[in-house]
Amino acid sequence: MRVAFAIGRPDPIFDPTTGARKEDDVAYWTSAILKDLREACAARRWPTDMLLMGQDGGQEVRAPDVVVNLISEPLVCDQALTLLAGNAARHGFKVLNTPAATRRAGRVNLAQLKAPGVVIPRTTWHQGLARDLAGHIRDAGHRWPVLLRPPGAHGSLGLIKVDAEAELAPRESRGGWLVSDFHDFRSADGLWRKYRVISVGGKLFRRHLIIGDQWNITGAARAFMVGKPALIDEEKAFLAASGGRSERALSALFAEAGLDFAVADYARDSAGNVVVFELNGCFQISGSIPADKRERWGYLDENNAALVAAIMDLIAARA
Repeated sequence: MRVAFAIGRPDPIFDPTTGARKEDDVAYWTSAILKDLREACAARRWPTDMLLMGQDGGQEVRAPDVVVNLISEPLVCDQALTLLAGNAARHGFKVLNTPAATRRAGRVNLAQLKAPGVVIPRTTWHQGLARDLAGHIRDAGHRWPVLLRPPGAHGSLGLIKVDAEAELAPRESRGGWLVSDFHDFRSADGLWRKYRVISVGGKLFRRHLIIGDQWNITGAARAFMVGKPALIDEEKAFLAASGGRSERALSALFAEAGLDFAVADYARDSAGNVVVFELNGCFQISGSIPADKRERWGYLDENNAALVAAIMDLIAARA
């Protein structure tokens, strides 16, 4: 078994380097799961290669049995995905997380996917001048408040909530702005809850439930949960459970997207719908919890091994 991992060079508009450069000076986009999967391949004695989609001069690698596509950001790496699709068609590669599925699940296209019980706030891409952003928001039919984020940003990096057009100050972002309708997902107790589930070949793995007192929930929001046993117990109960309305809705959405493995971050609104913030193949398995936090939050890693094993079984099955 030979496995190749495809990573992508960003499109020129997103590449901050200028002038003469060596190819290895360019940052390629990938996923944090690369480390786990390479280690798992080594444990199984499967040789691996890296496919650098966008490398000047091309590459020579032995034909892989499977290509694992880790280019998960179609807005930033559109050209890399096109290269991967062309190579797969030309050489007959079997690909996990095909470029077509990756594009289908991108932020701008995601709202076009339909699944019962799922709400996906609409997102558009404003690539014009910053001063034209208000006009884009009006013409695209967005409703206030809106969320703004730089294309390709994750983990709330650069994320801004703007409540009204009068508050829309000029802002610059390389590559423009993604504009999303803000969907109020506050729970009845006034708190905000963000859930994470990973799908591998249709099997769901629950990863976390972060509860905070602000709408922008990141890992830092866990500070709010410290000293509140009821909230921690709620997260543990979520991780231990399975099935239910939300899982059925997510399973349908993952199937519609067509990614072989993917993560969904979501909330639940007052009507019981699943409100999906993002769905893509970029996530972290191990290493997300610092050593000094493991005593408190170590339970979040309990399905790491099962998750890696499921992806490895998927690779073997595809080959």
